[in-house]
Amino acid sequence: MARDLSSDRSMPAGFRVDRARAMARLVLSQTLGVRTDESVTIETWTDTLPWGNAFALEASRMGAHPLLLHRDDATFWNTVEKDGRGSTLAASPAFWAIIEKTDAFVNFLGPNDVRRDFERARKLGHEGTSEIHRLHSLAIRTGFRTASLYLGRVNPQVAAAFGLSATAWRDELLRATMVDPARMHALGVRLATALQKGRQLIIRHRNGTRLELRLKGRAPVVFGGVLDPTTRPGTSPPEFRPQHLQTPIPAGFVAVAVDEDYAEGTLVSNRAAELTGYSLDRASGGVWTFTGGRLVRAKFGRGQAGFDGVYASGGRGRDQPGLLSVGLNPKVRNLPWMVDQGLGVVAVGLGANRYLGGSSATSMNCNLHLAGADLTIDGRPVVRAGRIV
Repeated sequence: MARDLSSDRSMPAGFRVDRARAMARLVLSQTLGVRTDESVTIETWTDTLPWGNAFALEASRMGAHPLLLHRDDATFWNTVEKDGRGSTLAASPAFWAIIEKTDAFVNFLGPNDVRRDFERARKLGHEGTSEIHRLHSLAIRTGFRTASLYLGRVNPQVAAAFGLSATAWRDELLRATMVDPARMHALGVRLATALQKGRQLIIRHRNGTRLELRLKGRAPVVFGGVLDPTTRPGTSPPEFRPQHLQTPIPAGFVAVAVDEDYAEGTLVSNRAAELTGYSLDRASGGVWTFTGGRLVRAKFGRGQAGFDGVYASGGRGRDQPGLLSVGLNPKVRNLPWMVDQGLGVVAVGLGANRYLGGSSATSMNCNLHLAGADLTIDGRPVVRAGRIV
């Protein structure tokens, strides 16, 4: 009789075979569009190995050819301490040879010790992101599709720092992952059409928010969980913008690079925000005021010192608006690094936007999030009290 792995105490918290296989089927079929005889590479870490096994099984059942790559957390950190880099797999010519021939890549992000990993990334600087840039470039050249799953980032110590429980974090991730990507994608495409055709954006909220931004006809990017290799933007810088070929899981937002030289008014956030891409510090109570296209006042109820430090090193363009996004995922409420995906959440980004086709190359990259807002494009409501219309 087969052993019920869902009750195995060696399995990671929150793991159930039925749930893992359902997730695998959804991601492989609806997000990645895996077909018979395609090659599927699955990269897992210690805590996500059972999930990776489920993906390998489902890929095989679909008639594809899965290859499972396992990265052990303890071995990874021993390597880091030995050579200071820790990119043991990514630096391997064999790894890149595999990816070169891969049709679909499932990437379980790791290692689990997020705090330690972010500190490593900050020390490495550009070298720490070279693996990501190389994957982006390769995706544009070969057309392989990637889904990056965040399950392996659930960490009890980080959860406590964010005021969450690891169980609540994991459960919300799982619920948000199982939202129908086709519905989110369709909703995102509808919003993207309006954003590309529009000129004037106005965000309003009864909390005192009234901010006007402008658009420049740039193509929005839809992260709805459906990858479309036929929509490759021909003007993308080689290391960025293959979003039609890569998506986070859970997914759920549409984003556009706004006019960097225009912003008038005030945005008062009512959701938490991470201050940088490698931050474990959540800011809250953020208020930004813009005049003449520049940020003239930034105030936070919590996280002021962190914002000030990031802003001081931001360089040219740090005070300009960079992007606007609208969330598409009805199951996202308080996920770390994913607050902007909540359905109807409007986010405004300060600074960097070249990865969305904008012109700002500043290192400043910080968003404020607003739930329950009104958003109009050229006077027409597209979000009303947090509901997409």
